[in-house]
Amino acid sequence: MKFRSLIFVSIISIFLTNAAHAGFLQMTRQYDYVGVKPPAVQSVNSMTPVTSSSQTPATKSGLQTVAQFQSKPQIVPQNQYADGMNLYQYCQSDPVNKIDPWGLECGVVVKRFVVRDSSWIDMGHEWLSTGSGSIGFWPNGAGIPGREWSVFSPDPGESSSKAPDIVWDTNRDNGWFNEKKLKWGTGAGKKCCAATCSDITSCVLSSPDPGWRNNAIFNNCRKFVDVTLKGCCLSKGKRT
Repeated sequence: MKFRSLIFVSIISIFLTNAAHAGFLQMTRQYDYVGVKPPAVQSVNSMTPVTSSSQTPATKSGLQTVAQFQSKPQIVPQNQYADGMNLYQYCQSDPVNKIDPWGLECGVVVKRFVVRDSSWIDMGHEWLSTGSGSIGFWPNGAGIPGREWSVFSPDPGESSSKAPDIVWDTNRDNGWFNEKKLKWGTGAGKKCCAATCSDITSCVLSSPDPGWRNNAIFNNCRKFVDVTLKGCCLSKGKRT
């Protein structure tokens, strides 16, 4: 046991001796304002070692590690996605509670007006909004003669002075296992995992007339929303 202890003490002595000749150690790391190292560090944050008279090189008696930093964060990061939005806009100014790992939060939401009849069946209207446009299906033609069983884009509900009663966000379906593809729009045929935000919104707004002409109980605006979401790499998310 004494022999092993001597070997261990010798190894430690050699390590400390070499460290003394090497001087003190400094470690510099760079982070953005939410703690993630960005691709272009200098444009987002700069962290440099803090120097002081108390920081001296390591001596033979021990090893000193300098790990003090000075942070210079910016409030808004400069990183921009291809469509012009920055990281802070994509998380809707709430980076703590809203994340967007793929950078493809397209702003597509599902909206609904709730109108209940005497039997409490919801006879209201549901449609899709992309922020730059909207689309929905109306079995009754939105009250316009000759437009029964029609797809409207923009949807009449979008211009209503009344706010929707319910709004759902949407989730991205990357199609890793089923290799789903976009059905419509400028990115038609592109795999969901490679679709851009512009591809997805174009798909939503290009959802075609499904051809339904009867049985409004089943062939209605809500079914149209579901069909459109599935064809555009999306699914209905949480109620907001």
